Amino acid sequence: MGSRVAGCRRNRRESLALGPERILLTALAAGDLQRGASATLHGYAHDTLHFSYHGAQVRLYLLPESHLIAAADIVRAHPLDMFLSSWGDVRTHVEWAAWTLEPNGIRYPRQWTFDVNGTREHSVLVDAVAFDPGIDASLLDASADTIAAAKRSVRPIADFLSPPPAVWRPHLASL
Repeated sequence: MGSRVAGCRRNRRESLALGPERILLTALAAGDLQRGASATLHGYAHDTLHFSYHGAQVRLYLLPESHLIAAADIVRAHPLDMFLSSWGDVRTHVEWAAWTLEPNGIRYPRQWTFDVNGTREHSVLVDAVAFDPGIDASLLDASADTIAAAKRSVRPIADFLSPPPAVWRPHLASL
């Protein structure tokens, strides 16, 4: 169980550090950041950056005109993953597209595509983005009456379980 939890934590940490919101800051913080040779992606030349992050080798593809991030290749082993561990170094290719200029002036990709070892894993389409929307503090407040009512309504889990149907119960009287 401990190794699964560690693997989940690493994946969450990696997803945040290597997501489009933060990947350039992660690259700048890497001690081995370097500019790579121009590379072709979908028939177009892209600038590249290379760096490492917690044992993963990362290659960024930047659009030469705008320097928006077009894609990232992340190559690393997944020793804690039951399926991926047998493949050794796994290449995850993430593409970010449909960049929009949000009302607050931030550019954000609305389409994310994930490939693992050349096979499409999944795609994400972002419908709405809210940057630091602010939360009305009154929405987080609960009155003393509300808290007391919630405490009174707590019931043991057994109250929610129904007994199995009669045909499943052994007939103890006949034993």
